[in-house]
Amino acid sequence: MPNYSYFSRLFTTEYSAFIDEVTSDLRLPDAKLLNSLTFGMLKNATSIVSHSARSSKSDGETIHVAEHRLTDRLSTCDFSKVTARLESIAARFRYGDGVIVFDESDIQKPYGKSFEALDLVQDGSREGRPVGKGYHVVGIGVIGARKTPFPLRLYLYSTKSKGFKSSFDETKGSVPKGTAKSVSADRGFDSARWFGHFESLSIEWVVRAKSQRKYSTRWGKLTSAQTQRRVKGRFSFRFRDPWKKDDAYVKATAVKVSHQDFGEAWLICEYFPNEAEARCYLTSIDCSTREGCEKALKCYRLRWRIEELFRFVKWAFKIEGIRVRTIKGQNALLTAAMVATFFLCLLIESESPLYRACKNAWPSFRPEASDEEIEEKYGHLPIGLYHVMGGASVIAGHLRGEPKLLRKGRSKKKHGHEQLRLF
Repeated sequence: MPNYSYFSRLFTTEYSAFIDEVTSDLRLPDAKLLNSLTFGMLKNATSIVSHSARSSKSDGETIHVAEHRLTDRLSTCDFSKVTARLESIAARFRYGDGVIVFDESDIQKPYGKSFEALDLVQDGSREGRPVGKGYHVVGIGVIGARKTPFPLRLYLYSTKSKGFKSSFDETKGSVPKGTAKSVSADRGFDSARWFGHFESLSIEWVVRAKSQRKYSTRWGKLTSAQTQRRVKGRFSFRFRDPWKKDDAYVKATAVKVSHQDFGEAWLICEYFPNEAEARCYLTSIDCSTREGCEKALKCYRLRWRIEELFRFVKWAFKIEGIRVRTIKGQNALLTAAMVATFFLCLLIESESPLYRACKNAWPSFRPEASDEEIEEKYGHLPIGLYHVMGGASVIAGHLRGEPKLLRKGRSKKKHGHEQLRLF
C-alpha cells in the first residue's frame, strides 16, 4: 500500500520550493492568491474557483466567502512577473540551444452572455469549424532536454476588447527574449511581420509553408506544390519518437528560394511513404547539408508537442468551464493553470522523488478516460501528464491545507534610537 504520509511530505517540500521561486517577485497577496489557485487546480483537476476555495478556505470561513474572496482578487491581481521566473527555471532544462514553440487555439463560451467582450471564434475540434462565442488563445512554450514542453505563456484575448490592434501585436510582446535560438510555428506565423520579428531577436525559424504562395526559384516563380514536383527526396531520415512504437521514415530535399516577405530562405519538401503530397516548410536554417536539413525538420517536429500540451491543459483543468466574466480574471486563472502544468512538466523532466511518488499513487486515481482514449484524442504526451496529475491529485487530497509560502515576510523597520530597540 502506498505510504501517503511520505508522499505528502515530498509534495509539500517540492511544491513549496517551486511555488516560492515562481512567486518571489510578486506582492505577498498576489503570491498567496497564485498559491491557492495553483494548489486547488492540482488537487481538484479543475479551474473552477469554487473548488480552489474548498482547498484554501481558512478556519471559520465558509466556501462561499472563500469563493468570493478569490474571485474579487482575480480582478486586481498582477501575475505579470511570473513568466520571467518560469523562463529562468525552464532554461535549466532546455533542449539544445533552446526551441520556442507556438500554438493558436480558442476557448468556447456558448452560454457566456454576460462575459466581457465575447468574440467569434471557430471550433477546430468539430467538422466544418463552426463559428461560436468565445475567445482567442495563444500558447507559447519551450522544449526541455528530454523533449518535455514547458508552458511559458497561456492567455486569451478578444478582437472586441478596447484598444485591440491586431493578433500580431497581442502575441509579439510575449515572445521570450534570449531564452532560445530557434522557433517552430505553424502557418499562422508564416508572414513578413513574424519573419522580421524573429530576425530582430536573432532567432532561427521553421514555419509550415503556405501552399499557394509563389517563390522565386531557379526554375522561375513556383508555389510550394509546384516546387515539390521538380525535386525528389535527396536525404533519408528516421525520426524516433519516445512516445511511439514505430519510427517515422521520410525523405526530404531543401531548395533555396526568395520572396519579398522574407528575402532568401530554404524551402524543405518532406516526403512520407504513404502520402502523395509532400509537406513543405520555410526556414532560415542553412539546409545545404544533411545536418542542417535534419536540424530544421527536428525543430519543426517539436511544435506538435506544444499542441498536445495545451490540449491537455484545456481538457484536464476544464478551462472552457471558467465562470469568471472578466478577461483579466480569466487570464489570471489561465496563469494558475499554466503554473500547475509547468510543475507537472518539471516533475517529468527532472524525474524527482515526487515524480516517482506520483507514478505510484496514480493507480488510486479514478480516470475519466482510458490511456487509449487519451492518446487518440490528445496525443502521446498527455498520457504521462495525466498519470502524474492523477497521482498529484491523490497526494494533495491527503493534505489538510495548501502548503504555505516559504519566503520570509517583509522585515520590520528598524528604529534609529538605540534605546527603542530594547522594547
